[in-house]
Order: sequence, then C-alpha cells, then structure tokens
Amino acid sequence: MKLLMENWRKYLAEAYYSKGKCVYKKDDNKKVGCTDGSIEDYLAALHKNVPDATNESFTGEIIECERGQYDHPGSITRIPSNTITMQPDPETGNPILHVLLVIGDQSGEKQIGIPGGPNLFFPEDTSVTEYPLKKYKV
Repeated sequence: MKLLMENWRKYLAEAYYSKGKCVYKKDDNKKVGCTDGSIEDYLAALHKNVPDATNESFTGEIIECERGQYDHPGSITRIPSNTITMQPDPETGNPILHVLLVIGDQSGEKQIGIPGGPNLFFPEDTSVTEYPLKKYKV
C-alpha cells in the first residue's frame, strides 16, 4: 500500500501542480479547482474523483479481454484474472504504454500499475478493470 501511495503521489506530482490554494493540469495549465483546506487533502480527493484521470477518449465501452492493454493500449479493459502483469507483452516484447489505475471488480481495491513494474495482485477478486491514466515516459 505504501508503494501504491508513493506511485500515486508521483503521478499527481507529474500531472498536476499547485499555485496558492488551486491545482492546475501541467499539460495544458487548465485549472482543476481550488480549496480552502490543504492542497494535500485536495490532491487526495482528486485522486479519488478526478473524471479526466482516465483515458479522455473513453466512450463508455469497457473492453473485456484476457490480454488487456497488450491488445487494446489506452482503452479501458476488463481482465478475467486477479493478477495483472506490468511487464512487456510475452508474445511481442512490446511494453505497456500507460500508467494504469487498476480496480478489483469485486472488492473495489485500487492499485497503480507502472509499466515494467511489479505484478499487481487482487486476492479478493476474480476480475479487474484497467483505466489508463497517462502515457508512460521511459
């Protein structure tokens, strides 16, 4: 869990910046919002609720596929497994292209997947859904 939170903080630090009591997207300097409280609390809430953290081309379709991001990079995919690998495709050698928010479909457990990082395990789930957050920079 500690590594998950560190990875999420790193993602937020790369994707957003704060100025005073407001948070902005780094890629287009668009204001996300402001707070009367602490910026850290605001970023934690952003982590849970930001609608644009997932793939902006999301059309409502969740692709069900055993190979997930290998076959559908950048799409939201549902995998019928409780273990997700973040390693390159064993068939092609191609890397996973996006940082992923992976949510256990039964438990609701959330983990961040970093391309090339360790496997993600969801012991209470039989399937997970992968939400691409952003392209990974090597």
